[in-house]
Amino acid sequence: MPLLITRWDKDNITIETPILITFVGYLVLMMGIGFWAYRATDTVDNYIWGGRKMGPAVTALSVGASDMSGWYC
Repeated sequence: MPLLITRWDKDNITIETPILITFVGYLVLMMGIGFWAYRATDTVDNYIWGGRKMGPAVTALSVGASDMSGWYC
């Protein structure tokens, strides 16, 4: 994890507190969102189809992103 290391001594590696707090906070936030999404979906179909609640704009953006990602080789 070279991004968290701020000082490299021969015998000591230190991590700054604000960076560590931000990293841990991000992990907790992502786990919270994942748990909420897990509880919100009942079946595999509900997960795959997004509960059929996606509007046309979100669907169009998703299709466009999928299409554009196929062009990069």
